[in-house]
Amino acid sequence: MPGLPIEGGEVFGAVQDLQGRFNVNNLIDQNGEVDEESLEQFRRLLLAIGLDQRFAGLAADWLDTDIDASFPDGAEDSIYTGMIPPYRTANQPLSSVSELAALEGMDKLTFNALEPHITALPGRTNINVNTATGAVLQSLDENMTIADVENLIAEREAGGFTDVANSFSSLVTPDVINKLDESTQYFQLKVVVRIDTVRITLVSMLQRGPRGDVTPILRSLGTI
Repeated sequence: MPGLPIEGGEVFGAVQDLQGRFNVNNLIDQNGEVDEESLEQFRRLLLAIGLDQRFAGLAADWLDTDIDASFPDGAEDSIYTGMIPPYRTANQPLSSVSELAALEGMDKLTFNALEPHITALPGRTNINVNTATGAVLQSLDENMTIADVENLIAEREAGGFTDVANSFSSLVTPDVINKLDESTQYFQLKVVVRIDTVRITLVSMLQRGPRGDVTPILRSLGTI
């Protein structure tokens, strides 16, 4: 949204589609156990961005319900309780991707590179291929090339895919096609109020229902 003037400053903001990103909560199933297909996709996403793939295993261990570190990339409480200050793994789905900043070895540069491609949505969700980032598209299959991604992005530029199954059938497995979508339920609204040198930021996660009704399901407020 363009900036709107107010006394002493301005208000501006933006709405982002969250289902064009990889939902980190897909890493675990309804029983709290690691979903291997989603774990492999997250590894491919990290590779596409140029980041260390071990963060996929670390993230899965952060979410899963057990306290056993996965091999070879996991880390559980025995690692984090030895840090200063000590803390424990969440052992549950994330409410915000910012929690991944606590992963062993995660630094600000790595998190900033990863954040535009990930989200933390309630439960398991499909990916909206009409808004997915290039790296997320590349993560859909181990044989997906950069050229394939460029062709897909060019195809959707005219207004989205006319037939998702037809566009992706030669690039991904049938199981993956069932996890793709053409629409979105979850969005992020970010509104910033600037008065002089102070900025107040309100971030809301919005869920759109089947009839178009929109409900805020998560909000955070901060000063930056």
